[in-house]
Amino acid sequence: MRRQTFLRSRIQSTIIEREEYEEAARLAREEEEEARKKKEEEGEKSQAEGSGAVAEDAKSAGGKTGRSVAQSKGSAREGSQWTAEDYVPDRNNIDEDFKGVLMALWRRTSTSYKTQMMKALKKQRIQRENIQQYLYNVQMQFLTYLKRQDAKQQVLDKFVEAFNEFSDQCPDMREDDQTKEELHQRVDILSDELWEIAEERKE
Repeated sequence: MRRQTFLRSRIQSTIIEREEYEEAARLAREEEEEARKKKEEEGEKSQAEGSGAVAEDAKSAGGKTGRSVAQSKGSAREGSQWTAEDYVPDRNNIDEDFKGVLMALWRRTSTSYKTQMMKALKKQRIQRENIQQYLYNVQMQFLTYLKRQDAKQQVLDKFVEAFNEFSDQCPDMREDDQTKEELHQRVDILSDELWEIAEERKE
């Protein structure tokens, strides 16, 4: 009994939610339709106003202007669909005496811009080359620093020379235990000296 009551309430709540969802969707569609109609009315109104203004301008000027040509070419379109190609600017609004001044100013401006850009790019190229050369020099100096010689080889050569000289002069003493112990101590001393040199170079 309790399970049936739970299922009945669940079904009723589902039905209510479905109806609320459908009602909200219907209201949203109605609002969207109203907004679309309002937008179309405003577009038609603006198109009619633009057509009237263009006709008056053409009539007062005694002929078609650039805007009237664009309007006639795009009369089948809506105002919101016009592009930049539909508007033909009128270039006859500059005095003849001032055109030469504007052209001279434009030429000086373009020449100055070109000259300054060439100088800036040249300086940038020179700076890049200088940086590359400096980086190369730093790398070579670092490699030279890593390959620098130290006193380890000299200490080792001195030890080997002394050992060979002792072996040549006293070959029979090489088998003596005290001699072996003495040689081992000298090897330990050599190792300590080499490690000291390495630590000093690291610091």
